[in-house]
Amino acid sequence: MGSRMDCDMRKRKKAKTGKSKHKCKNKCRILLRSACAVCLRKKKRKCRHSCHKEAPHTFLNIQAGGEFTVLPVQDVSQLTMYSYGIVNRGEHPIVAKIQISPNRHDFADDVEEVIDSGATLALVPVRFLYYARVAVRAEDPDQSSMVDVYFQARTVA
Repeated sequence: MGSRMDCDMRKRKKAKTGKSKHKCKNKCRILLRSACAVCLRKKKRKCRHSCHKEAPHTFLNIQAGGEFTVLPVQDVSQLTMYSYGIVNRGEHPIVAKIQISPNRHDFADDVEEVIDSGATLALVPVRFLYYARVAVRAEDPDQSSMVDVYFQARTVA
């Protein structure tokens, strides 16, 4: 009987010490349990469900002329990390910029870079709003160039 009482006392002491345990807010939508790196490391397993996969989009053979060509809007509100890979396949330099928006209608310029012919550049936004898109144009308005844009993102629901 003494050992049972000791066990109950130990439980109460643990409860009173208030040692903080990791409280995970990232839940896997399929498993309905923790899916963050700390919890998965403790359990020594990885979540491989669709809510944690990459979300790539590819826009090939975009003609960049004197005016900005705007690519489709991406909803980035649920993404933990995203970037745009831009490949200048043409003979002339281009200007590429990320535009961000809180509502899909009003856009502000975030990052702008010049990409030389044949070069590849990764554009990563500095600020966060719920929507993002890329706009490209030729650096010289009289020239044009071919561009490939890759949107790559990672999500941990």
